[in-house]
Amino acid sequence: MEQSSGSVSFDEIEVGSDHRAGPFVVTAEGIGEFSTKWDPWDYHLDPKKIDASLFEGLAASGVHTLCIANLLLHQAGQAGSWNIRALLGAEYRFPNPTRAGDELWISRTVTDKRMSRSRPEFGVVQCEDRLVNQDDVVVLEQKQSLLVARSPGATAQRDS
Repeated sequence: MEQSSGSVSFDEIEVGSDHRAGPFVVTAEGIGEFSTKWDPWDYHLDPKKIDASLFEGLAASGVHTLCIANLLLHQAGQAGSWNIRALLGAEYRFPNPTRAGDELWISRTVTDKRMSRSRPEFGVVQCEDRLVNQDDVVVLEQKQSLLVARSPGATAQRDS
Protein backbone atom coordinates (compact mmCIF):
# COMPACT_ATOMS: atom_id res chain seq x y z
CA MET A 1 0.00 0.00 0.00
CA GLU A 2 1.31 3.46 -0.90
CA GLN A 3 2.30 5.56 2.10
CA SER A 4 1.29 9.19 2.42
CA SER A 5 3.76 11.91 3.37
CA GLY A 6 2.90 11.46 7.05
CA SER A 7 5.42 9.48 9.01
CA VAL A 8 3.67 9.02 12.37
CA SER A 9 1.70 5.79 12.35
CA PHE A 10 -1.38 4.81 14.32
CA ASP A 11 0.84 2.70 16.59
CA GLU A 12 2.88 5.77 17.65
CA ILE A 13 -0.08 7.99 18.57
CA GLU A 14 -0.82 8.09 22.30
CA VAL A 15 -4.23 8.55 23.88
CA GLY A 16 -4.13 11.63 26.08
CA SER A 17 -1.47 13.39 24.03
CA ASP A 18 -2.01 17.12 23.48
CA HIS A 19 -0.94 19.28 20.57
CA ARG A 20 -1.09 23.09 20.45
CA ALA A 21 -0.40 25.55 17.65
CA GLY A 22 -0.85 29.20 16.81
CA PRO A 23 -1.25 32.00 16.55
CA PHE A 24 -3.17 32.85 13.40
CA VAL A 25 -4.28 36.49 13.20
CA VAL A 26 -7.64 37.00 11.48
CA THR A 27 -7.95 40.17 9.39
CA ALA A 28 -10.95 41.97 7.89
CA GLU A 29 -9.25 41.69 4.51
CA GLY A 30 -8.82 37.94 4.96
CA ILE A 31 -12.48 37.53 5.91
CA GLY A 32 -13.51 39.52 2.83
CA GLU A 33 -11.23 37.59 0.46
CA PHE A 34 -12.31 34.19 1.79
CA SER A 35 -15.99 35.13 1.78
CA THR A 36 -15.85 36.53 -1.74
CA LYS A 37 -14.33 33.33 -3.09
CA TRP A 38 -15.83 30.56 -0.95
CA ASP A 39 -18.76 31.74 1.20
CA PRO A 40 -20.33 34.84 -0.40
CA TRP A 41 -23.16 35.52 2.04
CA ASP A 42 -24.10 39.19 2.17
CA TYR A 43 -23.65 39.29 5.97
CA HIS A 44 -19.91 38.66 5.40
CA LEU A 45 -19.58 41.14 2.52
CA ASP A 46 -22.20 43.92 2.51
CA PRO A 47 -21.31 46.64 5.06
CA LYS A 48 -25.02 47.47 5.56
CA LYS A 49 -25.89 43.86 6.39
CA ILE A 50 -22.78 43.07 8.45
CA ASP A 51 -23.86 45.21 11.43
CA ALA A 52 -27.48 44.05 11.20
CA SER A 53 -26.53 40.36 11.10
CA LEU A 54 -26.96 37.82 13.85
CA PHE A 55 -23.22 38.29 14.53
CA GLU A 56 -23.63 42.06 15.13
CA GLY A 57 -20.51 42.88 13.15
CA LEU A 58 -17.98 41.36 10.80
CA ALA A 59 -17.37 37.67 11.46
CA ALA A 60 -15.56 34.94 9.57
CA SER A 61 -17.72 32.13 8.24
CA GLY A 62 -17.70 28.72 9.86
CA VAL A 63 -15.99 27.30 6.79
CA HIS A 64 -13.24 29.93 7.08
CA THR A 65 -12.83 29.11 10.78
CA LEU A 66 -12.50 25.39 9.95
CA CYS A 67 -9.82 26.18 7.37
CA ILE A 68 -7.86 28.19 9.94
CA ALA A 69 -8.07 25.27 12.40
CA ASN A 70 -6.84 22.86 9.73
CA LEU A 71 -3.95 25.16 8.80
CA LEU A 72 -2.88 25.45 12.45
CA LEU A 73 -2.96 21.66 12.85
CA HIS A 74 -0.65 21.36 9.83
CA GLN A 75 1.65 24.07 11.19
CA ALA A 76 1.89 22.15 14.46
CA GLY A 77 3.17 19.22 12.43
CA GLN A 78 0.35 17.08 13.77
CA ALA A 79 -1.94 16.91 10.75
CA GLY A 80 0.92 16.78 8.28
CA SER A 81 3.02 14.27 10.19
CA TRP A 82 0.34 11.73 11.06
CA ASN A 83 -0.24 9.14 8.33
CA ILE A 84 -3.92 10.14 8.00
CA ARG A 85 -5.81 8.43 5.19
CA ALA A 86 -9.35 9.71 5.73
CA LEU A 87 -11.65 11.78 7.87
CA LEU A 88 -14.30 9.25 8.93
CA GLY A 89 -16.60 11.63 10.74
CA ALA A 90 -16.73 14.94 12.52
CA GLU A 91 -18.87 17.13 14.74
CA TYR A 92 -18.49 20.92 14.70
CA ARG A 93 -19.72 23.60 17.08
CA PHE A 94 -19.17 27.36 16.74
CA PRO A 95 -20.10 28.82 20.14
CA ASN A 96 -18.76 32.31 19.37
CA PRO A 97 -17.94 34.21 16.17
CA THR A 98 -14.43 34.54 14.79
CA ARG A 99 -13.69 38.26 14.43
CA ALA A 100 -11.19 40.41 12.59
CA GLY A 101 -8.30 41.00 14.99
CA ASP A 102 -8.66 37.64 16.71
CA GLU A 103 -5.43 35.80 17.42
CA LEU A 104 -6.35 32.11 17.22
CA TRP A 105 -4.73 29.07 18.85
CA ILE A 106 -5.72 25.44 18.48
CA SER A 107 -5.35 22.59 20.93
CA ARG A 108 -5.94 18.94 20.01
CA THR A 109 -6.31 16.07 22.44
CA VAL A 110 -6.28 12.43 21.38
CA THR A 111 -9.23 10.95 23.29
CA ASP A 112 -9.31 7.37 22.01
CA LYS A 113 -7.92 4.98 19.44
CA ARG A 114 -8.78 1.49 18.26
CA MET A 115 -7.84 -0.93 15.53
CA SER A 116 -9.98 -0.85 12.41
CA ARG A 117 -12.43 -3.73 12.51
CA SER A 118 -12.37 -4.29 8.76
CA ARG A 119 -8.87 -3.14 7.71
CA PRO A 120 -5.99 -4.36 9.93
CA GLU A 121 -3.53 -1.99 8.23
CA PHE A 122 -5.40 0.98 9.77
CA GLY A 123 -6.51 2.31 13.12
CA VAL A 124 -9.15 4.87 14.08
CA VAL A 125 -8.06 7.85 16.19
CA GLN A 126 -10.58 10.06 18.01
CA CYS A 127 -9.58 13.70 18.60
CA GLU A 128 -11.14 16.73 20.24
CA ASP A 129 -10.04 20.19 19.14
CA ARG A 130 -10.62 23.66 20.57
CA LEU A 131 -9.87 26.84 18.64
CA VAL A 132 -9.69 29.82 20.99
CA ASN A 133 -8.94 33.51 20.59
CA GLN A 134 -6.55 35.73 22.55
CA ASP A 135 -9.12 36.01 25.38
CA ASP A 136 -9.45 32.21 25.60
CA VAL A 137 -12.96 32.45 24.10
CA VAL A 138 -13.82 29.28 22.17
CA VAL A 139 -14.73 29.91 18.52
CA LEU A 140 -14.67 26.26 17.38
CA GLU A 141 -15.03 22.90 19.07
CA GLN A 142 -14.66 19.86 16.89
CA LYS A 143 -14.50 16.11 17.31
CA GLN A 144 -12.92 14.06 14.55
CA SER A 145 -12.54 10.37 13.79
CA LEU A 146 -9.45 9.81 11.65
CA LEU A 147 -8.34 6.72 9.76
CA VAL A 148 -4.57 6.44 10.32
CA ALA A 149 -2.22 3.91 8.70
CA ARG A 150 -0.43 1.47 10.98
CA SER A 151 3.30 0.94 10.73
CA PRO A 152 4.16 -1.89 8.30
CA GLY A 153 5.90 -3.87 11.06
CA ALA A 154 2.88 -3.73 13.35
CA THR A 155 0.60 -4.95 10.59
CA ALA A 156 2.93 -7.87 9.78
CA GLN A 157 3.16 -8.85 13.48
CA ARG A 158 -0.61 -8.99 13.77
CA ASP A 159 -0.91 -11.12 10.63
CA SER A 160 1.57 -13.79 11.82
